[in-house]
Amino acid sequence: MTKPHERGEPLFLPDPEPDGIRVHLAALCGFLVGLGAASLLWLVLDRPGPIATLLLFTVVPVSFAYASARWGRVFWESLRDAIW
Repeated sequence: MTKPHERGEPLFLPDPEPDGIRVHLAALCGFLVGLGAASLLWLVLDRPGPIATLLLFTVVPVSFAYASARWGRVFWESLRDAIW
């Protein structure tokens, strides 16, 4: 029996590692947009109490920063499609 033909490259290539500066910049942009979204949501909710405000202004920007750094362009396109 002969040995199977070996491929020159692996079948599934891993995703390339993103640049550190690119990830940090995406997280910063996501955080800033998240602050804006939290501000709009705070106004729409008619200025909720202090605990809700604290949660709102921590959870939303951190979530936006994480999603932007993790998924990048896919996150921004899905956000754009959800709004428009």
